[in-house]
Amino acid sequence: MKKINTYLGALVFCLALANIIVSARVSNTGDTLRNLENQAREMKHENQLLEQQVVSTRSLTTLSAKAADLGFTAKPGILTLPTDEAVAAAIIP
Repeated sequence: MKKINTYLGALVFCLALANIIVSARVSNTGDTLRNLENQAREMKHENQLLEQQVVSTRSLTTLSAKAADLGFTAKPGILTLPTDEAVAAAIIP
């Protein structure tokens, strides 16, 4: 009977130790999961902000303002180049 009690006591001790180890690992996994969820939430928010920036930079008002800054005009003027017959004669034999 004493042998059985010893074996049962050792089994209970091993199971309690295993329970402590598994609980510690589950606790760490929960923290990791919470951190990953927070990162995912932050990335979604950042993604939304970047999408808004893309839409903003592609809008017609932004593009027209950039075009005006670069010197483009809505109604281009007609530019005539002077024709010099001597240059044309030198090019064409």
